[in-house]
This record gives sequence, C-alpha cells and structure tokens, in this order.
Amino acid sequence: MAYSNFDIRNRIVGSINYRANWNPKNATTVTLFYALQSGTPYSWGYVNTTIDGTGQANSLAYIPKDLAEAQQLIPTGTQAADFMAFVDSDSYLKTRKGTFTERNGGRTPWNNTVDLRFMHEFKLKGEQSIQITYDILNFLNLVDKKLGYVYFSPNTFNSTASVGLARATNPTAGDPTFTWTRPGKPYSIDPLASRCQMQIGARYTF
Repeated sequence: MAYSNFDIRNRIVGSINYRANWNPKNATTVTLFYALQSGTPYSWGYVNTTIDGTGQANSLAYIPKDLAEAQQLIPTGTQAADFMAFVDSDSYLKTRKGTFTERNGGRTPWNNTVDLRFMHEFKLKGEQSIQITYDILNFLNLVDKKLGYVYFSPNTFNSTASVGLARATNPTAGDPTFTWTRPGKPYSIDPLASRCQMQIGARYTF
C-alpha cells in the first residue's frame, strides 16, 4: 500500500470576480483565480544501485538510526556525519531514522499560482454578444520572478530520488558498506508552467 504518483493531497482554490457595467451594451469583468496545492510525491531510495538482489536499479533506502550506526554502514572519512546532517536537513528523511523510506513518502514544495483575466463584453442585437478576453497565466511570476514556480518530480526510476548512497562492498555475510555523495534536488521546476504567459481570445455568442 502506497500513495499514487499522481496523488494531490490537499488543494485550495478560490476566485474573485468584479463586473463593471458601463452602459447597457458594454461591461467589463475582472477575475482573479488562485490555486494552492500540495507538491507531487516521490520516493527516497537507492538509485543505480541493485541493493536487494532483484536486479532493479532503484530500491527504498534504509536510514541509520544514529551516527554510530551510520559509521558502520559508511566508514569512509566524515561521510557518515555528512550523510546524517543531510538526513536531519530534510523534513521527511529525519522521520525515517532506524527504518526504511516509504514509496512516495517525500513531496515537492507546494505549488502556488494566480491567474488574472480581463473580459470585455459587447452586447449586440437580441442574445448576440462578443467577448474579448485577455488572460495573464501565472500572474505571480509577472509580479516577481521568484514566485509562481511549479514543482514536479521526474518520472525517472518511477519518481525515485537518490539519497546519495552507493554500495562499496557486498560481503557474503553481514551488511554491505556504502560511500555517500550529496545528491541534487529531488525535484525540478517546470520551465513552462512556472513562466508568466499571456493570451488573447474572442467569443461570439448568439
């Protein structure tokens, strides 16, 4: 049992509309749409390391319970201390000390977006009308280039992010030992969805 790769844990949406009727044939509507949702899930594990004998290139990772246990698994230099400092810096990994990580237990940061729409309506004869719209998608990114980021976890290795451990030895008896290299971020920023975009539209109704 595990969370789906597409699980959206929490989502809050809201919109505000303001309509100005200039005269019986002209009206303008301004709409602000806001969406805040949980980040996408991913798994912390061993990547490019066949650790469990299954031949798979990724597996969930065991997190040592303390520095003493980490030093037994990662005996090289200060790597054990560096690894435990890395674990303590992550809000999820530090809760898994002494046990294994969970499938899709980690999450990217929350996604926070705002869209803005301007619409002007020209009323014609009877039920006919023409609507001209101007949309600003990801308005937050227009206000500040550091806002409006949309985060996602790549599907590489079934959305598994490396904890940075690579097997150094594989004894026939006892536990293997590892080396550790600080991994990169377990998620990416969507280069298109995180960018402010604008579009113009027209609609004729009758």
